[in-house]
Amino acid sequence: MKGNVNAAASFALVAAVLAACGSAYAGPLPIEAIPPASGELTTLADLVVMLKRELQAVEQRLVAECDAVEARDHFVDVRNRALTAVNRLGSLWQTGRLRSGTLAASEGLTRDLVVLIYEAQDAAVLAHALALLQDEARRMSDGRGGGSEGRQPRCGIQPFASSDRADPPATERRLQIDVNDGESAGENR
Repeated sequence: MKGNVNAAASFALVAAVLAACGSAYAGPLPIEAIPPASGELTTLADLVVMLKRELQAVEQRLVAECDAVEARDHFVDVRNRALTAVNRLGSLWQTGRLRSGTLAASEGLTRDLVVLIYEAQDAAVLAHALALLQDEARRMSDGRGGGSEGRQPRCGIQPFASSDRADPPATERRLQIDVNDGESAGENR
């Protein structure tokens, strides 16, 4: 019942806006009719925190297990999910759903996503190079016949620099959105 009331109210709002603009008007809804994106920004901020933790977990697993091929695939996945989040943020901006109260938060979120994308890409490139070296070492040890000289190479991977970051990105703190940001009379002068 409540869903029908909300749907009817939304339909009535759209009809009223279209009626006020004239019957020939078929453009986008005015900004007042477009809901703000603060909830989606919070969701994207939570995604950044989760992706950052996942990136660090994959780095730690790579150091512990020395499986560069699997780690490379995970790094690429983290990068791709961060790129998808950036695209979603751009879509929110293009549709006018980012208002003055959410613009500052979205800028910080964008910076954190860009850093995450570059860190994941760099880690994927390093893991790919390591995977090639591991494959070459395996082929060389297989070619020796497996004698005493043919022992398996030891993995001596150190953690990547990104996991040693001292200060967390802005999105690891709770996203603060000021709905009046930039709208006060003093700032408009």
